[in-house]
Amino acid sequence: HDQHLHNALRHNIAMNLMDGYMLYLFDMPVWLSEGYAHYMRRQNTKDWNLYDTGEGSSGPQKDAKEWAPLVRKLVKQKKTPIFAKFIRMNDYVDLDFNRHLCAWSWVDFLFAQGEGKFGKFLTQLAVQPNGAGAAEAQRQAFKDVFGWTIKVAEENWQAWVIENYSI
Repeated sequence: HDQHLHNALRHNIAMNLMDGYMLYLFDMPVWLSEGYAHYMRRQNTKDWNLYDTGEGSSGPQKDAKEWAPLVRKLVKQKKTPIFAKFIRMNDYVDLDFNRHLCAWSWVDFLFAQGEGKFGKFLTQLAVQPNGAGAAEAQRQAFKDVFGWTIKVAEENWQAWVIENYSI
């Protein structure tokens, strides 16, 4: 299936470009790299999902075509990961199915902020000296680019999901 091949390429190229942005000094945060890969892949087709996992992990044991209603349901049921903990994930094995959905949704939300803010956020993470995945670097980038603390970012994301994702 050509679309399956296209999705595999989009997913993996997006992840490599994300991690290689600004000289490949640091890997981007797991949630951001995987969320961006999902975002780019789903721009092609919602079929043929891919999930990066850690060594020895088979990845999520379930799948779905429509993710937005599932994320909305997680938000409504207060079952989304606490973002302050989410940003500390260090390995793809930490991403279960619901966390994959939330990673994609977070990237969708950040792109929706417009004004090139997603790119500014990435640049700030890529060029700071302590590693892009460091929680403190992410906190600072959210504050500098969006004007949000991590808690406010999480609240804004939840409200955005309810407003923009249909059931």
